[in-house]
Amino acid sequence: MADSDEQRPSQPYDGGNIWLDSLPAADRALVVRHLDVFETTVPNCVLMRGAPIEEVLFPIDTVLSVTADLRMGDAYEVAATGRQGIVGAEVLAGIAAAPRSVMVQIEGHAARMPRDAFLRCLDDSRALSGAVQRYLLNRLYTAEQFVACNFAHDTTQRCARWILMLIDEVGREAFELRADFLGMMLGLPPRAVVDATVPLNRVRALRYEGEELQVLDRNKLLPIACECYEEQRRFVLQPR
Repeated sequence: MADSDEQRPSQPYDGGNIWLDSLPAADRALVVRHLDVFETTVPNCVLMRGAPIEEVLFPIDTVLSVTADLRMGDAYEVAATGRQGIVGAEVLAGIAAAPRSVMVQIEGHAARMPRDAFLRCLDDSRALSGAVQRYLLNRLYTAEQFVACNFAHDTTQRCARWILMLIDEVGREAFELRADFLGMMLGLPPRAVVDATVPLNRVRALRYEGEELQVLDRNKLLPIACECYEEQRRFVLQPR
């Protein structure tokens, strides 16, 4: 994983990742002693496709974009991983190299843990092992749901759904979001992204100007978003 100057350890972990914080106290303490917290910055690739997975990341108030990279250089977002997720959990299944690239989409903080320490904790903590397995099942179910979503729902519906998911993952309703990232989420060129947000701006559900996105009324986003937002929330296997 990338280890730039912006990603030097800044503080011990004291909470913020929902999966870690849901662990029983003894299991959480077992994990936390191996963690340090760093700042994430845009643009930054924290894991390159094909690179060794040397660390497992637990986002706190950042969102990391998992992308599918195509031969012609195009990239499309297939998952947005924030405080409800884990990056590098594939090591549980013996995966040594990253199957996807992971980029910082929204700046904030994440905790990191060396791969070997994570694997030892999995051996020592049934609660952690179970939580990681449930997270991977959540990822699989969500990915399956969004295959149908891309066929069935229009761009504005999917835009509202992605933004609601980002709110859940980052834990706040105002953040910087580059047009190229929103384009990767929707499968659109950056110049076409504004068109997808116009209906949401018009009803004052959100304001998107430049790279600043602010959700003005979550309750106005909900009826515009496709059913897939509530479906993935309904299915989510809780950390315990």
